[in-house]
Amino acid sequence: MQQIIWGELFTQMPYKLPGKCDRITGQCEGGCITGWTGNSCNQRINRQSCEESLKNILIVNVLISTAIIVTGSVINFIIWKRNAAKNAQMG
Repeated sequence: MQQIIWGELFTQMPYKLPGKCDRITGQCEGGCITGWTGNSCNQRINRQSCEESLKNILIVNVLISTAIIVTGSVINFIIWKRNAAKNAQMG
């Protein structure tokens, strides 16, 4: 198995904070800048997924609320019609 030597190429990566990086593993001592993660600061953190999840939750809540209101209105209308029909028969 071939070992990768990161050397100067890795120290020029824009995603790591100042500090040394292991020449064999590429792991940064100083950590990564905001928005990047991983031992080598080469994995972008997807912040949109959190925002998209919140939007999806909001959409689902609105749809469920709308369904409950429509269902309740239909049931209320049916009950009103039945009562109106009974009252009309009674006279």
